Amino acid sequence: MAGESYPTARRSKRIPARIPVTLIVQSTGEKVIREVYTCDLSQHGLRIQAHVPLIPGQTVKVIPSEGPRYAVHSRVAWVGPVGSRLEGQAGIEFLNPLSGPG
Repeated sequence: MAGESYPTARRSKRIPARIPVTLIVQSTGEKVIREVYTCDLSQHGLRIQAHVPLIPGQTVKVIPSEGPRYAVHSRVAWVGPVGSRLEGQAGIEFLNPLSGPG
């Protein structure tokens, strides 16, 4: 769609992957917990497919649904605009990048 934009500069390689994760959002005094799916991931963050109200800059926790259960403290980097091909998606940036090759 014309006029769409989202960050294109990448600090690390994206890997396409559909993985279930739990997203915990502190929203207006209440905790919202949703199982969502990744679209892709990298050392610095992931893109999720989720119809959860999110705001860029908002802090969230991401917990893998499989394997070791640990919370990755993160922030919402961008949210797909309504009516765009990215609607229902969001970019999540890890506050502490995962170790590994970039």
